Amino acid sequence: MRTFLKLFLLTSWFITGFLWLFLFGKILNKSTFDKSTKWFAKILLLICELRVSFDTKNFSKTLNNTLVVSNHVSWIDIFVIHSLGIPGIFIAKSEIKRWPLLGILVENARTIFIDRKKKSSIVDVIKKSRSLLSKGNVIVFFPEGTTSDGSNILPFHTSFFSLYLDSPNTELFPIVIRYKKNNQNSSPVAYFGEMSFIQSILNTIKANKIEVEVKKINIIYKKQSKSDQIKILEKKKLAEIIRSKMTKEL
Repeated sequence: MRTFLKLFLLTSWFITGFLWLFLFGKILNKSTFDKSTKWFAKILLLICELRVSFDTKNFSKTLNNTLVVSNHVSWIDIFVIHSLGIPGIFIAKSEIKRWPLLGILVENARTIFIDRKKKSSIVDVIKKSRSLLSKGNVIVFFPEGTTSDGSNILPFHTSFFSLYLDSPNTELFPIVIRYKKNNQNSSPVAYFGEMSFIQSILNTIKANKIEVEVKKINIIYKKQSKSDQIKILEKKKLAEIIRSKMTKEL
């Protein structure tokens, strides 16, 4: 009975979010939109009984022109990040558009979609993201390119690290997300492999009282103007540094 109630509330909340975006999403100013997104995410996590903790001592709530880099475990990651007050525009795979309810919601929430099968799509996303960053926006991406079971960090795609390396004023904000139950990493909320989206939702609402830990990864990396060939190596180096530090936090 509890599971059915949570499923009903979650479905209703998704529909509420879609209607809100449809009616007001294009007319709200950025500040109001960001605040509304934060509270939508907080209530969604409350419905799913997920409690988020975040070490705020290294966190400024006035992020702008910032590239947020995160590991990726579940569809719920997006709402965890929004609930922290990080006003991110997400880069997401185009397949999300086909997810029931959530796909419609994410598509109308200013998400930038990428088709990794097309090189031109990556170029277009970088161009659009760079423009948004220059206007003070926050861009969020998951360099693993897919979700894992949460026990490790998958190899990174490095293309989007150029958004940080090629822009002298852009800040880098890496975070790592852990889902725990009874002080152990919890896999029920992970959405990976051949699991369907519906099954992932059911697993998440059945899990009950999952703790979500978010930690900022401190990175000191000096950006320099270099040749294109060197920049390719630099992206790989930066990606490995971040991935290594994320892995140590799991």
